[in-house]
Amino acid sequence: MTINTLKSTFLLLIVMLVAAYPIHAQENEDKPVREIGIGSSNLSSNFSFIYKKELEENKYKRYDAFFSMVYLDRRSTSNSYLLSTLVTDISFTLGTENRKYINDKFKFVHGFYYGGGIKMYFQEGNTVVELIPEFGYLLGVQYDINDQFYIGATTFPGIITDISLNSEDVHISKVMVGFTTIAELSLLYRF
Repeated sequence: MTINTLKSTFLLLIVMLVAAYPIHAQENEDKPVREIGIGSSNLSSNFSFIYKKELEENKYKRYDAFFSMVYLDRRSTSNSYLLSTLVTDISFTLGTENRKYINDKFKFVHGFYYGGGIKMYFQEGNTVVELIPEFGYLLGVQYDINDQFYIGATTFPGIITDISLNSEDVHISKVMVGFTTIAELSLLYRF
C-alpha cells in the first residue's frame, strides 16, 4: 500500500465521519457551537483531526480521527540483519466531552470515549494488520485564547486490545490498560 493510497483512505474516512455526524446529533433549538481543530502527541509523526458539536451547555460530542506513520528500525528475530518497517496507524474515536469552568479562561474537560483503529506493517515478509478496539475516559484542560480559538491538553486513559491478522493466523496480541495517549496538545477553532 503506497503513501498516497493511505492518505486518500484517511481523507475518505474523515469525510465519512463528518458526514455521518447528523445521524447521531441531538437537535438544539439554537444553532449549536461547533469546533474544529488539530491535535498531536508527537509533532513529527502523528496528528489527529478533531471535530466537536455542542449538545447542551458545557457538553459536547467529540470526534477524533488519528493518523500516524512511523519508521521503526529493529533486528529481525530470525536473522541478524536490521529491518526498517513503516508502521501506519489510523483510528477513530467518538466521545462525550463535559466541561467545568475553573475560571473565565480555563476549563477542566472529562468524559467517556470509544473507538477503534487499524495498524498495518510488514514483519519478516508478512503483512500484519492489527484491529484495535478501545474504550476509556478522557481528561484534560482547555485555555481560551480568545472567543474563537483555544488550546487544550488531553490524556486518554483506557483499555486497548490488539487483534493481529496475518497470512498465518489471527490472535489477540495484547490487552492493555493504560494511557492510549499520554498527552495530546490541540488547537481548535470555535464557530
